[in-house]
Amino acid sequence: MTVGVPSFVTLAHNSQTSTLSADLILALTLARSEAIKRGTTVTVCASADGSTCAEDWSLGWIVTAAGEVAPMRVQEVQAVGIGPVEASGLGRVVFGSLGALETAPASFTIGDSTAARARVRVVELAASGRLAVTTTQ
Repeated sequence: MTVGVPSFVTLAHNSQTSTLSADLILALTLARSEAIKRGTTVTVCASADGSTCAEDWSLGWIVTAAGEVAPMRVQEVQAVGIGPVEASGLGRVVFGSLGALETAPASFTIGDSTAARARVRVVELAASGRLAVTTTQ
């Protein structure tokens, strides 16, 4: 019975990592497409309370269009301890009306790299606004 426990823990971790990275990719893709569609800036920022920007992405994030008070998307992070963590310390990314970033490129790491056999995903956001995802095991 003890042989199956580590495998189940790894399976649960990898599932949470996949879900969380998909949620982040969805928010970034939504922000880029809305910026192009609306012809204005759209911001994705870390948020602990679902309404104001913060610095810690591991608590959640919001997507807000310029001039809008209420966020168009709120994401709370349910899986504690697996990120995401933005490598350069950016608390927000801003897409311009052409879909390119108005902030520096960003790199988000999702997962616990110290866990044995656990999956880690890196979501890279280029200056052009394009996303790339890599997975390590």
